[in-house]
Amino acid sequence: MFGPPEVQLVLVLSSFFVGLAFLTVIARLCARIMIVRIIGAEDYLIIGSMAASIGFLIVEMLQIKYGLGLHLADIAPEFQVKFFQCLWATIPVYNLSLVLCKLSIVFQYKRVFDVPTVKKICRVLLPVLVVYGMWTVLGSVFMCVPVKFFWGEGEGSCMNRLAFWFSNAALNITTDIIIIAIPMPLIKRLQIPLRQKIILMVVFAFGAFVCITSIVRLRSLLDISTSPDTSFDGVDIALWSNIEINLAIICASVPALKPLVSKIFPKLLGLTGRSGNRSGTGYAQHQDSHALESFKRHANTATHASAVTSSAIRGNKGIYVEHTFEVREDNDGKNINSREGSERNLVPSDNEPYAKSREIV
Repeated sequence: MFGPPEVQLVLVLSSFFVGLAFLTVIARLCARIMIVRIIGAEDYLIIGSMAASIGFLIVEMLQIKYGLGLHLADIAPEFQVKFFQCLWATIPVYNLSLVLCKLSIVFQYKRVFDVPTVKKICRVLLPVLVVYGMWTVLGSVFMCVPVKFFWGEGEGSCMNRLAFWFSNAALNITTDIIIIAIPMPLIKRLQIPLRQKIILMVVFAFGAFVCITSIVRLRSLLDISTSPDTSFDGVDIALWSNIEINLAIICASVPALKPLVSKIFPKLLGLTGRSGNRSGTGYAQHQDSHALESFKRHANTATHASAVTSSAIRGNKGIYVEHTFEVREDNDGKNINSREGSERNLVPSDNEPYAKSREIV
């Protein structure tokens, strides 16, 4: 029923990666809605990307039903038409899932990194991705004019498949590299423990796997774009395309899981101390620490004691807001109270050592 063994493997692996991506998105939404209690444009975009991925799997299964993995000559004529219709449908759905995922990541960057340089890059990158997405999706739909000429009905003309698909792949890999590179310099400047910094770098570096998958997919793309036996040579491209879009969704969602991971496994991210109640906006959890900062005896007359109370408010968004309260005693024995509040962004801005606090996930 499911064709040759290699096609059965495609079905199993494709279903596995779609399921894994789906669970990751569900976990992400749980973190955003139930813990952080904020949902943004990037979350809606990743939902759209996941929906397109599921659509890709459905059409991929129809391809298998209509002869994927079989030689074209062994497929009944009426099934050949349906096979090419399914092949045509997979291309815009694949491109749609990818571009929505990329847009989701860039929107997340805009919110997380309160750095002018990053915001400028994102403002430029967003319209570029929109144009790129429109080109790849609409170009895939109207690759042949009329559209039905793609599956051999009537007369018409088609774009050069090799040129179109490889130019899209080149744009895809280029935008992947740019998106992966954006946060790396900023992560190095994060005001967090080394272990958390390494974890963050590894999380963002997961995007490299998507880029590698895109490069591996190029070989399969070359095979199918030049093959006279599309149904037989289309097995690899179906698998790698599925893996690529679902890995992209997973990588885009993993950073947003931090509140959930922090709540379930606080020691994993080095988060210790007492925790309090959640606030209505998700900024909750307080950690208080008290320390005697200094006790100095001056030679002349009075004793100056400085007691510093500091509290770190850690939201599930990863932002630390530090407050210090200092009590000093002057030479006359009077108390001099001063309260200093500081909000430090984990990512310093371009011109200031610390920027105002922002959401981190």
